[in-house]
Amino acid sequence: MLFLDTADLNELEKWSHYGLISGVTTNPSILEKSGVTDMETLVENIVSLYGGIPISLELTRIDDIQSMIEDAILLSEINENVVVKVPAFTNGLGHKIAYYLESNHEIPTNLTCMMTPEQMLLGLESNLSYISFFLNRSVDFYTPTLRGKNATQAEKQSTYDRLNDICKLGVLMITDTSIIVGSIRDPQDVTASLLAGVDIVTVPPNILNQMFQCSRTDETIKEFDDKWKKLTGEPQ
Repeated sequence: MLFLDTADLNELEKWSHYGLISGVTTNPSILEKSGVTDMETLVENIVSLYGGIPISLELTRIDDIQSMIEDAILLSEINENVVVKVPAFTNGLGHKIAYYLESNHEIPTNLTCMMTPEQMLLGLESNLSYISFFLNRSVDFYTPTLRGKNATQAEKQSTYDRLNDICKLGVLMITDTSIIVGSIRDPQDVTASLLAGVDIVTVPPNILNQMFQCSRTDETIKEFDDKWKKLTGEPQ
């Protein structure tokens, strides 16, 4: 399953015509890139284009617990399709808040910014709606020498293996939690993540564009077209 990782209205409109997108994810960095500050209008636009798909909106008030809870409730009230993204703070607070929101307010959450199997395990144990593993940021974490570089598939293999282990845990624990993979930097990341067993990959628009591309496909289409034109006498 593919989610679209953007808040750009032009991209949201474009991809609504392909039948590919089952959800939308955003974060403050994506919102800043698109210049979006009005969450309500953003959600309205997404719903008008895609209908009732999950829309992840991240908490922006993270100074204290009460602020985060209030922010989560406000976000959830925008639309029934909103999923509140809660950062997985390394002191465990994010896990605690996500569990509180789900168990006390029935607000679906997406525990995000996780880089290790141990963090993901705790999210699975809490049986949250969604938990997000940041693939290439995890590569950066485990292999600092690759940070800021385009790592090869071989260099990423250990992270793919960790992702597969996370998915095995999800099966063994019989949890309803959906595992999302983000931080996608090339089309192969999408395929490898789904083969590892994740439920969802959230993909930036530029990577979706790249997934269509193959020079041999273009060559083959042209070859077939030329053959037909030669056969029928049409100008090539």
